[in-house]
Amino acid sequence: MGQAITAMYEQGILRPLMPLRLKDRSLVQIQVVSEPLVEDTEREETLRVLIEAGVIRPHPPAPPRAS
Repeated sequence: MGQAITAMYEQGILRPLMPLRLKDRSLVQIQVVSEPLVEDTEREETLRVLIEAGVIRPHPPAPPRAS
């Protein structure tokens, strides 16, 4: 099954903006296509609106990485 998703790249981790219907430890293939750059404030506002509308859920912050 194929599906296109949007993800945020933060601190070395790709975080999908919507839940994925995958079994734990599923192997997937990923093709990375960067979206056009937008202003940070525009991106933050878009995320805020989508979260408030219940379209997406915010991810918990990533745990600190060991050095």
